[in-house]
Amino acid sequence: MSDLSAPTLDVDPAGRSEERIRIGFLAQENLPVPPPVPGGSIARIVYHLARDLAAVPDGRFEVTVCSLRHPGLPEGTREGVRYLFVEPGADPRRHAAYSQLVRGLRRLDLPHRELQGIRLYAHGYASAGLRCLAELDPDIVHLQNVS
Repeated sequence: MSDLSAPTLDVDPAGRSEERIRIGFLAQENLPVPPPVPGGSIARIVYHLARDLAAVPDGRFEVTVCSLRHPGLPEGTREGVRYLFVEPGADPRRHAAYSQLVRGLRRLDLPHRELQGIRLYAHGYASAGLRCLAELDPDIVHLQNVS
């Protein structure tokens, strides 16, 4: 009869000596984290998840969030979470122009696709964010609402 229980490992498979778990969040591509930024329910969820994990009493989690550049905060560590900023794809001007176009279409109540639905836009942001996180060698990467 075989034993179906999970094996117990005495050595960390990644070869790390610390028991901290490195978690990287790649936030959605159209709003920065941390809030407050108008709107942004997904950004708020990423912010609270990251902050709560970083606050676990035994210091078990090392948490990093990659997001768009925040208009009022520099990169750095706040509330135990490291924030890194990623540009919105290959061309920030394209991001600004498309954001302005979508705002106008919304105001006129015309059909439109949000930035998350545009493959060329989302691909550039996601690629840059994942490269940024890869340099940190995370154990877990969470993509939040990235197309």
